[in-house]
This record gives sequence, C-alpha cells and structure tokens, in this order.
Amino acid sequence: MHIKMCRKEAKECSFFLRLLDTAGTEALEVECSALIQESRELVSIFSAIIKKTT
Repeated sequence: MHIKMCRKEAKECSFFLRLLDTAGTEALEVECSALIQESRELVSIFSAIIKKTT
C-alpha cells in the first residue's frame, strides 16, 4: 500500500516539474530534466515492486 503512494507521489513530482517554467535558464533546465528523469526511474522501480508483490 505504501509503495503505491510512493509511486503516485513520484508521478506527481514529475508532472509538476514539467510544469515549471525555467525561463530559458540553461542550468535550471538541466537540473529540472535530471529530476524528471529520476522521478521516472523511481516510478519504474515502484511499479516493478508492486508487480512482483501482487
């Protein structure tokens, strides 16, 4: 149950990071892209855990 909440939070994090306006600042764009990628990886990990435990 907690893993499903973690997956949902990671999805929401990715969503809100995509909404951020980095105003063309390259450093912010790079950091935001890295965080989006990390949240997607976490979603994949949590999904695999859910799949294996059900």
